[in-house]
Amino acid sequence: MALVKNGHGLTALADFVVHEDIMNGHLQPVLQDYHLKPLGVCAVYPHREHLPPKVRIFMEFLTKHCDQAQWAIPREHVEGVSSLSR
Repeated sequence: MALVKNGHGLTALADFVVHEDIMNGHLQPVLQDYHLKPLGVCAVYPHREHLPPKVRIFMEFLTKHCDQAQWAIPREHVEGVSSLSR
């Protein structure tokens, strides 16, 4: 990211990662007509059986936060999306 901020290249990062830097002028959007395929947020854990409570709570937090985030893409537009409730 430091190289990009210093004018030494391009990057393709999620809007929520670069939003603040764009707003304060550290980064400038380019190729705005080019859109990458939407991706979801993934959390990997061994299995659902005997899931520790703190992991379940964190997964529920991620699901809620990511679904309601300003940068969130509606689930129906992202392939392979699932949640704990499914």
